[in-house]
Amino acid sequence: LTFSANADPFHDESGKGYKFIGDMLEKLDKVNSKVAARTTASCLIGWKKYNETRASLMKAQLERLKSMPHVSNELFEIVSKGLK
Repeated sequence: LTFSANADPFHDESGKGYKFIGDMLEKLDKVNSKVAARTTASCLIGWKKYNETRASLMKAQLERLKSMPHVSNELFEIVSKGLK
């Protein structure tokens, strides 16, 4: 998910970049949960380093991924750790 490396659109204050990554991770988790978990760690886990607006949008995607029905154990573990 190279999109997250393009900082301007990924960190747009609208949250569209975070939602896009969340949507992609939701789909990827069904196909390859290990890659989804690793990608989550690199894209969204650092939410505490950002301003309040961006941090809350990133955290919302983590919470969304955690509460997905049939979320893989790998993704659930990474997301849960990231929310602490």
